[in-house]
Amino acid sequence: MRADRVCAVPAHPHILPRPHPQPKASTFGVEFAAGSELQRWGCAVSASWGTRSLVARSARTEDSERVVEQVRATPAPEGASVLVGGAAAEHVDLLRSIGERLPWAAGTVVAVTLVLLFLAFGSVVLPLKAVGMNVLSLSAVLGVLGVMVWGFQDGNLSGLLGFTTTGALEVTQPILVLAIAFGLSTDYEVFLLSRVREEWVRHGDNAAAVERGLSRTGGIITSAALLLGVVMTGFLFSQISFIQTIGVGLLVGLILDAFIVRVLLVPATMRLLGSWNWWSPPRLAEWWDRYGMPESAPPVPAPR
Repeated sequence: MRADRVCAVPAHPHILPRPHPQPKASTFGVEFAAGSELQRWGCAVSASWGTRSLVARSARTEDSERVVEQVRATPAPEGASVLVGGAAAEHVDLLRSIGERLPWAAGTVVAVTLVLLFLAFGSVVLPLKAVGMNVLSLSAVLGVLGVMVWGFQDGNLSGLLGFTTTGALEVTQPILVLAIAFGLSTDYEVFLLSRVREEWVRHGDNAAAVERGLSRTGGIITSAALLLGVVMTGFLFSQISFIQTIGVGLLVGLILDAFIVRVLLVPATMRLLGSWNWWSPPRLAEWWDRYGMPESAPPVPAPR
């Protein structure tokens, strides 16, 4: 048996599963125990032609997810195989898959970022600080999700931006926004730290290195963010809510990261840490001297 669709719609308690209208043999109704919430849903089961259910309302509600789980938990008739499909079941499977794999994906991204930043700068402090600043930026982007729900899920921006609300946000949208924002934040961080390290290697003065590095890169970072912001603003005029939602999330994330985190918080944190910015355990420092990937070679002493 196979469920073509499983969708949620509140019904009266007396509405019970009904037989499939197909006149073939082996058609039967599914009875559920008294008190089960499944009594409130109409469905039809046919052993020969497959399960066909239901009266559709919305696949992205807690009621829909609950009924899918309860249908799957119901023991199958002897000798039968029950498969539940449709929009609601696909949504449940997507949420479960994301919940299982997202922590591994996030952990892999963070680990690779830490390793590459260490290879580039030879410090164990700077990679940790960079990831911390990125998490701070992403936390601000997560705060924007409330605006996204208000504007796109509830449809309050539909008149301004010219889209038709679906009553829900795609679960992949926030993940995509966070992934792109993390990549852009890391890119800006590497660009800034590269210039700061050049000054540190040249003079050995952390405060001066931060000041000069920021003066050389601050304008470029903000200009790059403004250019990307123009592109993200263009997304808002697409009249496709999926693209518009991504545009809003990335636009706010870019503004917060480029104008607050990267230009204010990162330099301030580096000034406070002082020479600890460049610290590594002796064994790691020796290893980095041999195998690291510095952007610039140490300065050659001037001849006497």
